[in-house]
Formats: sequence, structure tokens, C-alpha cells
Amino acid sequence: MLSYNIKKNIPNTLSILRIFLAILFISLLFKKKFSAATGVFIFAAVTDFLDGFWARKWNVTSEFGAIIDPLADKFLITLSYFSLFCMDFIPWYVCAIVLGRDILIMLGVLLCKISQVDLKIVPLESSKINTATQLIYVFFVIVCNILFTDIPLTWEIPACAIIVSLSTVVSGFDYVLKYYWIKDAILKNKR
Repeated sequence: MLSYNIKKNIPNTLSILRIFLAILFISLLFKKKFSAATGVFIFAAVTDFLDGFWARKWNVTSEFGAIIDPLADKFLITLSYFSLFCMDFIPWYVCAIVLGRDILIMLGVLLCKISQVDLKIVPLESSKINTATQLIYVFFVIVCNILFTDIPLTWEIPACAIIVSLSTVVSGFDYVLKYYWIKDAILKNKR
């Protein structure tokens, strides 16, 4: 049986590990070691599931975990999408939508910090679905580059690009609607 102190540190350790795995994944991706990159990416995605699962199961959530977990997710996704765009594996608009949503959310959090507005962002269901969709899309794009190097995919990748773009936009609007009150709180604090 694991002690409480060990249980408390496992989810945060997995989140920190995911940051290092993201760097390794990108390194392998640019070296065109797609099979190894896929393995690292799958492992990183599994750590995303496990850290949240164990934190809830063992009731060991923490303020640090609430910061590091989404930060690790965003780090993995941001690096992945930007790198895949630079390698011409995904369209520019998918990269722009994914990064734009995250920048919008981070700007909202930053404005709250600057304006001293108390904000605790709770991950929305649409955001959890969106993260899964974004991770699956990265996996799909890489696997297609391993398996279908000689067979052109005509509709599969564009269809997936549209799905991930829509998921990201819906999640972004969901955050705007849920946290729209922030605008009034920031304006009130400026007076």
C-alpha cells in the first residue's frame, strides 16, 4: 500500500514528466523517427490520463497540480501542433485555431492576475473532450506519416482537421461563456 505522501506526489510527477516527454517527442519528430515519436507521444498522453485519474481516486489534488497539469497539457499540445505545422503535416488554420484558443485563455488568466481578480478555472467537459480530440489528431497525423508514405490520403486528414478545429472552437466559446463575468470583475477592479 502506498503512503499518502507518495500518492500525493505521483500525479504531479507525471505532469512534470509529460513536459520532458513533450521535448523528447518533438526532438524525435524533427529527426523523422516517427515510430519512436509515436511511442513517446502515446506515453505522454497516458500520463495525462493517469495523473488526473490518480489525483481524483486518491483525493490528492493540490494547487500545484491544478497549475502544472494543464500547463503540461498545453506544452505538449502547443509544441506538437506548432512542430507539425512547421513540418507541413497539418494545415496552418488548425495550428492557428489550437494556439489561438490557448492564448485567449492564458490572456484571460493573466488579466485576472494583473487585476487581482480571484479566478479558479475548472476544466470544462468540452475542454476535456477537446484535449482528447487534439491528442488523437496528433497521433493520427503521425501514424499516417508512418503507414501511408506511398498512399496519398485525400479526405481523411482534412476531415480530421475540421473535426479538431470545430472541437477547439466549441471549447473556446464554452470558456468565454462560462467565464464572461471576468470582464465585469476586471473593469470593476480598475475603478
